Amino acid sequence: MDWWIVQLKTPESASRDNIFSRWVSVCLVSCSFCLTQCERVAAADRPTLLSRPFIRTRAKSDLPPSPSDTSKASKDVSASTVHQVSQTVPGGAKSTSSTTADTSKLARFPIKAAEAAADFNNTHLDLYVGLDSQVSPIDLPAALHLAGMNSPQVLVAQQRVIAATARQQLAAAQALPNLNVGMNYDAHTGALQRASGVILQIQRSSLYLGAGANAVAAGTVNIPGLQYNLNVGETYFAYLVSRQQSDRFRAGGAAVRNDVMLQIATAYCDLVKSQGIRAIAVQARDDAAELARIAANYAKIGQGLPADAERAATELGRREAEVFAADAAMIEASARLGQILNLESSVRLQSSEDWVIPRSIVPDPIPLPELIAISLYQRPEVAERRAEVHAAMLELQSARLLLFSPQFIAGYSAGVFGGGGDVNANATGAARFGDFGGRNDQDLVLYWSIRNLGLANKALIKTATARLAATDFERTRKLNDIRGEVAAAYARTQANAAKLDVRHRAVISSQRGYQEDLTRAKAAEGHPIEVLDSLRLRAKSQQEYLDTITLYNQAQYELYVAIGQPPADLLIHTEPVPELPAPAEAK
Repeated sequence: MDWWIVQLKTPESASRDNIFSRWVSVCLVSCSFCLTQCERVAAADRPTLLSRPFIRTRAKSDLPPSPSDTSKASKDVSASTVHQVSQTVPGGAKSTSSTTADTSKLARFPIKAAEAAADFNNTHLDLYVGLDSQVSPIDLPAALHLAGMNSPQVLVAQQRVIAATARQQLAAAQALPNLNVGMNYDAHTGALQRASGVILQIQRSSLYLGAGANAVAAGTVNIPGLQYNLNVGETYFAYLVSRQQSDRFRAGGAAVRNDVMLQIATAYCDLVKSQGIRAIAVQARDDAAELARIAANYAKIGQGLPADAERAATELGRREAEVFAADAAMIEASARLGQILNLESSVRLQSSEDWVIPRSIVPDPIPLPELIAISLYQRPEVAERRAEVHAAMLELQSARLLLFSPQFIAGYSAGVFGGGGDVNANATGAARFGDFGGRNDQDLVLYWSIRNLGLANKALIKTATARLAATDFERTRKLNDIRGEVAAAYARTQANAAKLDVRHRAVISSQRGYQEDLTRAKAAEGHPIEVLDSLRLRAKSQQEYLDTITLYNQAQYELYVAIGQPPADLLIHTEPVPELPAPAEAK
């Protein structure tokens, strides 16, 4: 599947090289770049693809300590069931996490930096509320691969293409004759008039068997064995129209597939974002718990106000509620992605990526006018509308030439025919029924028809003319929509790219500010309550940075689909090599 072609952008100090690698069954040109950092980011190891327990609880005695009773905050948790995991979060801060022993390796911000909650001095209740006790890791290539097999929209579009191809084959088959094989028996008893007007009392019968049927008396075989009955012009143009309709549905199927792929990419980004939001919420909750502990201790020994301890406890409660809200958001994002992929509602999906990084799919140097030109050449919607216009033009030509197109009827029959009657039997003594022998019939009819005195022909021409004008207007509207989609996606990409560096610097600054305030509070140079503002600013800056990365990636996917998913060679811009001066001739 050559759906996503991703070009990675290396750091500013490195040369701009294209790095091509192959992902699961999807031909993918990918690269990772960071617009907001000047150092290369190392890729983290992926977790195992096997499902792992998602619901994790601890004993009731491990609840977080109350600010008024800090002596309970030093309870130990059995080392046989949990272990400590040291993780790095944005800005260089480290937090110690308590997880079950079978939890897979954790990585850094913003996906799984706080996948296991800090234990508030080894005491905390960490609970995921899910639809199932198992989760299924997934990445973007796997999701795109599943879409090609499971998505109802893609499957419906494929069936429409199959039906259009069958109609094209049916239109082409109209040039072949019908084959009729059968028999007929005819018997007459009673009065019969001769051509001279004489009425005769006759008893006769006949039998025909072979290619064709309905051979009576001296007439031809009324249902020929090989039969043509068609209008030459209508049959020819109907085949040409069916070819255009087949191309139209094929292009429409590609457009539906692109839309579904974009929906999957957007939903996958939302899933990754929801996991990052939870990581930020867990980190903020853990730090709020530490502040609550410090504030409670200060209040206990008289160096702080009890009101400050209560404010810190309130902040801890708010942060705990945000963690549960983040859990619900992860479930909703998983359900949305599973709905698009036509998976069971009980399947819990979880991104196997450990990092959220900006992905530059469409290279920055390509200007907007060139992107619009590429889209008008590559978008399947343009091919769909073009085929529809061509089909309308062919229908108009067929209506105009219908008056001059003949109706062609031809038939050929071969079989055995015989019978007899009382007149011949009485005169010659022959058998009343017999005398069978071979029989061949050839028929050819050619005529021109003026339908309803020409009024029907005129109405057909007007109808086809109006249909052509409507399809041409639809094509113009689609072209305008494509231009608008490319311009909008390009604007969102540029806007979010400009914000990436600003958001990253804000994360670093907020982390430094939080660490400085926390150090002062621990050294009794300030009050713990003063750290709450720094904690909130850091969580907000991390959230904004994550939102910006997600919006940037989604805008990149939208832009790539908006320009029609062109091959890589249309997106690669190489610098022109300057011509070297000709060597001087030796004297």
